[in-house]
Formats: sequence, structure tokens, C-alpha cells
Amino acid sequence: MQGLLHEHCTLTQQADGVFERTCDKTWWGHGALFGGYVQAMALSAMTQALRNADQLPQSMTMHFLRPFLDGPFRAETTVERTGRNMSNVSARLHSGGKLAGLAITSFGTWREFNEFRALAPPDDAPVQPGEAPVVTPLGVPTHDHFDMFPASGRSPAVAATPMWAGGWYSATSARSTTWRFPFWPISGYQRRTTVGPNPLPRYRSISRRISDRRCRATTRRRRHLSSSIFAPPARSADSSTRT
Repeated sequence: MQGLLHEHCTLTQQADGVFERTCDKTWWGHGALFGGYVQAMALSAMTQALRNADQLPQSMTMHFLRPFLDGPFRAETTVERTGRNMSNVSARLHSGGKLAGLAITSFGTWREFNEFRALAPPDDAPVQPGEAPVVTPLGVPTHDHFDMFPASGRSPAVAATPMWAGGWYSATSARSTTWRFPFWPISGYQRRTTVGPNPLPRYRSISRRISDRRCRATTRRRRHLSSSIFAPPARSADSSTRT
């Protein structure tokens, strides 16, 4: 079933490898488009550029250079390599005419070989018939399009331990179905101490201060090492009197 997200990830091809869309605030996050939505549009563009239904996305990496805002979105894709089993596609992503992100995806043909599972979802009880979803206090408009059912761990709005949580979520457009997906809130949300939107600026500022301290400590250590490595060896009184 194709829902709202699929509709809003539909891009128009303007040229070979170039895809565009005008975005609104349906999938809004903390003062910008929700990052997962931007990645979904980027993946849609790279999938269209590859034109190979037999190769599915296997891994994707994206770097956000600046916020993606509502308005013109443009993806300029390049098929870096194609092969029988693996292909690589990159994308330069623009928001409002400015380069805002870089992405690269590996596509491949799935094979039943050497399968392993490094992580398992929490052993949470399933959603009960008639159970009402929980309204998240995080202040992210995108969350309005999902029903969330926390089942274990802690609430993101409570300053307590442990720093983990689990449960289930589904799209509000699929309420008539029984599909549910594991819900693992990101660790940044789990470290919140207050209720309300946008906990991330303080988190970033703390990270920046920690990074600055580490940088200064590393610089001092390097100066010490360089002085000890390149300084001439000290002469002993004994050696200075030798002829």
C-alpha cells in the first residue's frame, strides 16, 4: 500500500540524473525537514538513476551540510559504478539552490549466504487490541504521521536510567492493518531532562565544548612530544669535560 510518504518522495526528472521536488512542511523536524525524509528522497533519486530493479539498496551514507528547508529540492545523481551484483550511486543534494547534503548508496543483488544477525529487537509484548498510541512530547511534526507504542525502558521525557527504550510504531495511514515495526528512539532523545521541542542544540554545544577540550589537550600533548623529540640531548658535566 502506497501512502503519504511514498507520495511525498516522488520526484520529477528534469535531466539525465537530475531529480527535483517542491517540499512543504508535512515532514518537518527540528526547524528543518526531517532527516529521514531527506534521506528517503535521496534514495528515491538514486534508485531512479540506477534503473536496475534487480539490485536493491544495501547500505547508504549521508552527510548533512546545512538544513534542508521547505521549497525547492534538487538531487544531482551520478552512477559511479555498475556491475552484475553491485552498483554504487552518489548524489549531491540541494535545498533552496544551495548544496545541503551528500549521499552515496551501495545497491546489490541479495544472496542467501553467510547470514548473521548482530542485534535483536527488544522482547516487547505486542500491541493489544484497542490500545491507544502514546503522544510523543518531542515536538517533532513528523511524528504526527505515526502511531507509537512504547513498551519497555523509559520515556524520552523522563530523566532516569537506563538509557534504552523499545516498543512499536506504525503509520497512521495504516491503522486498519496489523503491521507494526520495532521502535528504537535515538540516544539523543533518551538523554533529555525536560519536556518540549528541540533538545539537540544543547547536546551539540556540549559536544562542541568536549571536542574543544580534547583538541586543546591534544595540541598541548603534541607540543610536549615535539619538544622532547627535537630538542638537543642535554649534556652531562662529565661529557662536557672530555677532550
